[in-house]
Amino acid sequence: MENSTEIKYRNAAERVARLKKFYRSLFLFVIIFCAVTLYRFYGTRDFFYNSSISVVFVIWGIILAVKSIKIFFLNTEWENDVIKKELKNQQNGNQ
Repeated sequence: MENSTEIKYRNAAERVARLKKFYRSLFLFVIIFCAVTLYRFYGTRDFFYNSSISVVFVIWGIILAVKSIKIFFLNTEWENDVIKKELKNQQNGNQ
């Protein structure tokens, strides 16, 4: 059975891995978006020509937004706190 320190370390390691993957995806998104925008600009010499954003970038941006919400607002620490609170309420209610 794992002790509290091992659980906290495992949760922290998982969170760091998710953050690393998120930042890598965000960096890749920014680089590719800038490259496509510059390609369009130098191809037409008009920054606003065909300025409609590609559907791929919209979907990719939505996915990144959902991931950021999961990572920064709905993290495992929050889940663990709620679980502990529920267990404590159950123990107090049963006594």
